[in-house]
Amino acid sequence: MKNILILTAIILSYNIAKSQEEPFNAAVKQKMISFVASGNSKSTHFLKPLILKLQNLLNTSKTVKIENGQTFIASDSAYQNLVVTKEMIVTIPANGNKTVELYAMCIEHYDNAPVDNVIYKEGKMAGPSLKGLTMIIEKNNYFDQIAQEAVWCIVNDNPIEDIAGFNNEEVLELQKYVCSVTGKKIPPPPAADDYIHNYNIKTFKRTIGGYFEFDFNKKSNVKVAMFNNRGIVIRELYNQTNVAPGFHKIKFEFDGSAFEYGNYKIKMIIDGNIYYERNIELKEP
Repeated sequence: MKNILILTAIILSYNIAKSQEEPFNAAVKQKMISFVASGNSKSTHFLKPLILKLQNLLNTSKTVKIENGQTFIASDSAYQNLVVTKEMIVTIPANGNKTVELYAMCIEHYDNAPVDNVIYKEGKMAGPSLKGLTMIIEKNNYFDQIAQEAVWCIVNDNPIEDIAGFNNEEVLELQKYVCSVTGKKIPPPPAADDYIHNYNIKTFKRTIGGYFEFDFNKKSNVKVAMFNNRGIVIRELYNQTNVAPGFHKIKFEFDGSAFEYGNYKIKMIIDGNIYYERNIELKEP
């Protein structure tokens, strides 16, 4: 009997705690909290592009749930609107403040990536098709270019072929999902000379590349990606999870003939934050 009572108390305590999680939009509407959301220049538009500064307006601590699928709308229409791709539960002390970085992705392919001085307001929850995709992204930790391309395929009607990358299993899973909600057909594998969609190509028409060196003391997720002058990712060049601690020298290469002439940035991203970047100008040979 004693064990049953203890178990009942634990379940009751859990249910009470869970019921005290207030949805973000409701907490704002009921003036329990206020917030300032801004872009995050230290990350990218497909990782943690939003910084959320929360203020508790109550005399007691408040736990807020920022749901997967919550959208945020840029105050400047030249910048991307975003959808949250990972639920976050935040407890704010009484009359206190809390700052968090939100996992989110762009829902406007042709706008500029978020920057620090762009302010955001809360938007509506994503529709069923997009929300289904963001739930898959969270479940599988698909916080990468492949998933961002899948988001654009739903919200901007981009070609299914654009869902491409190093992880073939992720590519196929997201292509299948997007096709299931859009009615499109899964495309055939990319051609042997299709550099934009085929990530197994080893020979380039015009090879451009370099190295990144880094040294850290814990396992980390490391990406190297190429971005255009609007801060939009156009090609992942390296993607490795759980890279061992210590010194590493990573080589990156890409086919310069596949892109328009102009200025680009090659960014090294470690655990969701930009670690280093360099400028590259593609000129006519």
